[in-house]
Amino acid sequence: MEQHYKPGQTVQMSGIYKVVKDGTANSGFEVICLVGDYFLPLRTGESAHYELLRTITHAHEHAELGCGDLTERDT
Repeated sequence: MEQHYKPGQTVQMSGIYKVVKDGTANSGFEVICLVGDYFLPLRTGESAHYELLRTITHAHEHAELGCGDLTERDT
């Protein structure tokens, strides 16, 4: 069974989450949530939960990416 996360909980893993209105089947939409943020409530006030679809790595944390010269190139 998938773990459900409720609005107000702290995001523990950055990733792509599905937001599902409680009491509905196979509905929802996908959002990106970043570690340390909070899962947000629906604007309508309806009850909902989040399901983690896939974890992601922030570019600043990826081992293949560095802090080379960040100046703009002449075009």
